[in-house]
Order: sequence, then C-alpha cells, then structure tokens
Amino acid sequence: MALDLGLTSIASIALMCFILGVCAALDIRYRRIPNRVVLVFAITGVAAGAITGHLVEDWLLHLSSTMTFLVLGYTLFRLGAIGGGDLKTSLLIGLVSPGLELVSWGEPILEAFIISAAELAVMLLLGYIVWRRSPSKEHRQVALVPLLFVAYLIVQFVALF
Repeated sequence: MALDLGLTSIASIALMCFILGVCAALDIRYRRIPNRVVLVFAITGVAAGAITGHLVEDWLLHLSSTMTFLVLGYTLFRLGAIGGGDLKTSLLIGLVSPGLELVSWGEPILEAFIISAAELAVMLLLGYIVWRRSPSKEHRQVALVPLLFVAYLIVQFVALF
C-alpha cells in the first residue's frame, strides 16, 4: 500500500464529506433524502471526478465500488436493514469517492469490494449500537446516513495506519 496525498484524492474526500454531511442533515431532520438531491450530487460528483481525472484514472474502482454498493445495499434494503435514502447515499460513495482515497492498493476490484462492504458493515454496527442505547427500541428508527458518514471517515483514516 502506498500513501497518496494528491490533489484528486483530497478533493474527492472533501467533496464526499460535503455530500455526506448534507445527506446526513437531511436524514436527521426529515428522515428522507429526496431523489433530486441525490441526482444533483451524482452529477456533481461525476463532473468533479471527470474534471480532476479521478473518474478516468480509476474507472474500474468506481465501477466496482458502485456495483458492490448496489448489490450489497439493495440486498440490505430488501431485507429491511436500510432505507432507500441509505442505499442511494451509499451509491454516491461508489460514484464519487470509492475505495481508499489516501492509500493505493493496486487491486481495484478487491479494494472496491472490501472497502464498500466495510463501510456498510461499520454503518450497520454503529446503527445497532445506537438502536441498543435508545430508550424505546420498538418503534425507534435510526438515521443511518450520519452513521454512513462516520463509517466512511473511519474506513478512510484507519487505512492510513
């Protein structure tokens, strides 16, 4: 693994943090993330990736990560473990900032699968912890997008060590 502190990596993380922050605020406040917001962020993310060269340079990583989030996320959605907004937001990660941004593995398909699965797993684990600590567990739904944001940051920065 090689450290990569290039402009494209830092820009990708910054944009993803902005996107996840807005989506997390919407999830906390309204308990939903409108499709138009996801569409605007998807277009913005793809445009930023194309402009910085990140999308072209790591196209296989973007494709693999998006497909992993789609398959795993849709499965979790169908099982009722996550909502539609959580699925759509995870797909944004695959489009905008897949894999590890500050570290290069060299194996894009493996990296995409492991990192995408790890981010979803950490999100679900954090969601379970929050739900368990909730005083009323019966009808309490946990906003998972803020926890996806935390999971994204944890996975990105744990990989540095």
